[in-house]
Amino acid sequence: MNDHLAAGANCGLAQVIFVADKVNLTAGETLVVQGAGGLGLYATAVAKERGAKVIVIDAIDERLALASKFGADHVISLKEFATVEARAQRVRELSNGGADVVLEVTGVAKAFLEAIELAAVGGRIASVGNLNVGPAHEVTLAPALITRKHLVVYGILRYDAWYLDRALDFLHRNLTRFPFNDIGGHDFTLEEVTEALQSGASKAFSRPSIVP
Repeated sequence: MNDHLAAGANCGLAQVIFVADKVNLTAGETLVVQGAGGLGLYATAVAKERGAKVIVIDAIDERLALASKFGADHVISLKEFATVEARAQRVRELSNGGADVVLEVTGVAKAFLEAIELAAVGGRIASVGNLNVGPAHEVTLAPALITRKHLVVYGILRYDAWYLDRALDFLHRNLTRFPFNDIGGHDFTLEEVTEALQSGASKAFSRPSIVP
């Protein structure tokens, strides 16, 4: 396994394996992934190895296409399904009335509210992407939305150290099954660090790499 692949074990892959364990994602369940960046793509692969059905939501066509290569059973474009109601209805159509697990990896506060709509009664929500605080990252929520659907919400940041070993094992097992090299998108030199940061911010690539 080359360094480029192994680098993704830290943070990205180890994080979503940890999340899958915490929410007890099992075979036959439906996982909805909000966001098809690096975390979302790794989560798709992890869920598929566990035997789950995966639905991925994103606004960028290239990311959705890559999610399909990582095993997503269905993809939902924010451009085609432009409202929360439309996306929730589509998820209900593609699953047994909603997602057993919703994974939020967008970093967008409103995505948490949408996760509540996407989840089935008795479902679980893992909020991983929302890390920022302040007025720009706040939403208004009626707690009854969680109570009435009997939802369990997990806020998860970081993971136990031994998950790095599990992430490397996962990569080794699935080297030919999933296109892990495509997550990197593009390599930049150290002198091109500004361009790399700009490409990451524009989401042109899932995970730009800086190679000194």
